[in-house]
Amino acid sequence: MRYQLLVRDEFWDDLYHELEHAQRRVTMQFMTFEGDETGLRLVRKLIELRERGVEVKVLIDRYTDFFISNKFHTDPSVQDELDRTALMMEEMLEAGIELKRTRPFGSPQVFFLARNHKKSVIIDDICYLGGINVSDHNYEWHDFMVRINDPRITDTVAEDFAHGFEGIEDDLIQHNIVTNRFLERTYYDLIESAKEEIIISSPYIIDLHLVKIFKKRKVRKTLLTLTDNNYQLYNIMADYLHSELTKGGTKIYHYTDFSHAKFLIIDRKVLLLGSSNFGTESFVTKQEIGIVITDPEFVAEFIERMYTKNKDHMEEHKPIISRFIPQRIITNIVFYLMLFYGKTFVKLVKPIG
Repeated sequence: MRYQLLVRDEFWDDLYHELEHAQRRVTMQFMTFEGDETGLRLVRKLIELRERGVEVKVLIDRYTDFFISNKFHTDPSVQDELDRTALMMEEMLEAGIELKRTRPFGSPQVFFLARNHKKSVIIDDICYLGGINVSDHNYEWHDFMVRINDPRITDTVAEDFAHGFEGIEDDLIQHNIVTNRFLERTYYDLIESAKEEIIISSPYIIDLHLVKIFKKRKVRKTLLTLTDNNYQLYNIMADYLHSELTKGGTKIYHYTDFSHAKFLIIDRKVLLLGSSNFGTESFVTKQEIGIVITDPEFVAEFIERMYTKNKDHMEEHKPIISRFIPQRIITNIVFYLMLFYGKTFVKLVKPIG
């Protein structure tokens, strides 16, 4: 089987099974990697692998220095976990694990939005891509990874990881792997190519471009998202955007549980998935990786498990526009500030540090 869908615990079970049998190399890249039960267990396994001669390399974004368990690092309730996370990373280095941190925040935290948002794992000749991070609170979210049993794709993901490890941020398109600007271009090209149906799932879809595109597209359009996500500003903007999408004929459904699942399905034949949130903030400020999958059997299984069966855990959108917040004004201001930020500041951020 070339692709295997692994939802929540399925991913962790499969990951540890493969780590147990790793022979040559293990590389991991995550935006969030915290010193809680989930993170410490994984680090113990990585140290064990290093001790028996497996090459282990890890990339972790600097986001973990500032946000722990979805709370800002100055919150007293996360100080112990913050200390454990720092100690965990020291132990990784002392054990011979090659660890690097991506995208420092700068001073005074001017590169806050400019994260390396990629999530990837390579174990010998297989790899995993998707949206899962390494932390207890992410563990509880509805999310998935896809296991890829194709050495050519794994080598492409390895090439992208190697570039990141060397501090090189480039755009890659090879063996259906797409990163950064190629991922953005692929996303919009696929949407424009739809002849019958577009299904998008993302908790953070802040994108005025999509509103304009969807108003022109005379196909079935469905957005799966959240009523409330973990970023309050997004919630304020989302009410307006959801209202505009609904006017353009888009059916919107909200997950009743917190879902971090991100995917695009075109005509039930083409699937795009990976780390990207599929919105302007993701495309212009973050480093992302994704894969286009056209395997009919896998796409059908994915739709069945991630869309059809999840309908019981969704509620149809009911537009609510606040009378007290000029949401259209706020949304447009934030949207264009985001574009300005992406074009002005992101190119100045250090890839490694």
